Amino acid sequence: MVFLAKAGLGLKVLGTPSEETWPGVHSLPHFKPDRFTVYSPKKLRQAWNKLGYVDHAEELASRFLQCFPKNRLSAQAALHHEYFSHLPPRLWELPDMSSIFTVPTVKLQPESGDSIQVCSKTNSHGKATSNSKH
Repeated sequence: MVFLAKAGLGLKVLGTPSEETWPGVHSLPHFKPDRFTVYSPKKLRQAWNKLGYVDHAEELASRFLQCFPKNRLSAQAALHHEYFSHLPPRLWELPDMSSIFTVPTVKLQPESGDSIQVCSKTNSHGKATSNSKH
């Protein structure tokens, strides 16, 4: 809560906590409602539009980003969220600490608009050159 109050952006997106959204918030020792601007909650994609590009991403993120701790989605429950339903079944069989990149169908893809480093050419000395694409 202290972090959100200092960051400001969290409150602007998630909304200012109230007894309706966070039962018991007024009894927290450092909660000073008179110091907060009252904000209404917004859709997460209004702050982070890329959440709208991936199916179920905004819904999953909103389940994690809850001011009231008891409303937050646990990591264990998140694994069953529809966001992860399209992952290759082999990922669920990987031993702990194994790389997901050992699964042949898993590849790293850049997001649109992000810059990419492409190493595809070699110069006269046999060294790879990189071209930056945006």
